[in-house]
Amino acid sequence: MAVHDVFLPPACRAMLAAVLACGLAGAATASGEADCDPAGAPERLGAAARDVAPSVVRIVSIRWRRLKGLAKEEAPTWVAEAAVASGFAIDDGKVIVTSAHAIADAAETWVNGPNARELAAQVLGADERLDVAVLRIDGERFAPVRWSPAAAQAGQWVGALGSPFGFERSVTAGVVSAYPRELAGGDGVPLIQTDAALNPGNSGGPLFDLCGRVVGMNSLIFSPHGTYMGMSFSVPADRVARVAASILQGGGMRSAGAHAQTLTPALQRALGVSRAGGALVIDLEAGSAAARSGLRSGDVVQAIDDVPLDDADTLLHALAEPAQGALRLDVWRFGQQRTVQVARSGAAAPAEAAPLGPAWAPQRLGLLLAPPVAEVATGQAPGVRVAGVSGDGLLAGVEEGDRILKVNAARVRDVAAFEAAVRDARTRRAAEVALLLEREGVRLYVAVPLRPLP
Repeated sequence: MAVHDVFLPPACRAMLAAVLACGLAGAATASGEADCDPAGAPERLGAAARDVAPSVVRIVSIRWRRLKGLAKEEAPTWVAEAAVASGFAIDDGKVIVTSAHAIADAAETWVNGPNARELAAQVLGADERLDVAVLRIDGERFAPVRWSPAAAQAGQWVGALGSPFGFERSVTAGVVSAYPRELAGGDGVPLIQTDAALNPGNSGGPLFDLCGRVVGMNSLIFSPHGTYMGMSFSVPADRVARVAASILQGGGMRSAGAHAQTLTPALQRALGVSRAGGALVIDLEAGSAAARSGLRSGDVVQAIDDVPLDDADTLLHALAEPAQGALRLDVWRFGQQRTVQVARSGAAAPAEAAPLGPAWAPQRLGLLLAPPVAEVATGQAPGVRVAGVSGDGLLAGVEEGDRILKVNAARVRDVAAFEAAVRDARTRRAAEVALLLEREGVRLYVAVPLRPLP
């Protein structure tokens, strides 16, 4: 079973072929400002990565699907799938930010830090347009990141830290290729384009400078087959921090109710707009406050409450922010200036957890076991096949299709032998059991926690 997910945000379907699931991010200890000097960049990047690493976490999202092909007596009929992404600590060290697509529709979300403990995470809210989600954990605190005070600059050296394809704490490096970069269908989000290699498992991880300060959150790649082809994109740090602050203060982000793009000089000339800049409205969601206000497709919003507007992202964030009161928009509509009032109704509803799947027997470590598979001409223990996996087994890395050969030193010839070995470990008050697995011809051990039985 793959442990990474590949996701394409709806707003980017027209242009993007694949998006990543991502990982780890970092907090920085004090590196001197001189460390940002590009001279000796490889060495300085290594020090910066070490600074960021204590803030990096792995995100494990669990989703349920129906299991097909089992006989009726082999219930349950549901299995869980795990997707690995990345995140990093901010605020008090108990708040984690990651990519919204990494935790979308998850029944359970877990955070795994440098000490390898799995911590249950609560989803506080998400901004799907910017692809940013905010989680909270209890019982542990990580070092919060330092944010870069400056926007990314083309040619700037940057590093990325994450777990591509599940290889945790992998560092890649490159330069900023362009900023801001708006993608067609990207709903006005100004992204940082880099040539730092990102792959599935990197989303939600930090993009950091030579001082170990976070300049962005890794979000997506431009690729026809879902793996790195030279172009990676990250959400700017100021946008990530802004979304996190809104969610922490207001309890959630609502939909903007509109889609827009930044007015380019070419579009300004084509439409005959009086001045450069502003947000060109593409369409509106039926029934939204923006639609009820009288905004129309083709309108160019040039100011919010008399403050000139330069890009679409500022407009869409203002419409989505959990605040009360009306926004007064100065709108250019095919040669005429208008004023539009958009009402806002306060805090958005808190994020709701997806329904949990079926309960799993803890004595089997969350594993659905099938009858033994005969060993060919060796006479060794045949082991038992994992037909489905959830709970602690899933979090430990056991995958559907694995064959369990041993529990600690005990050979496993059938399901009864497996259960007896687990009971024996519980009797000895062991904290974990070691399972010897065979996966596609390769053998490996994994340690699965033994939690108290209900």
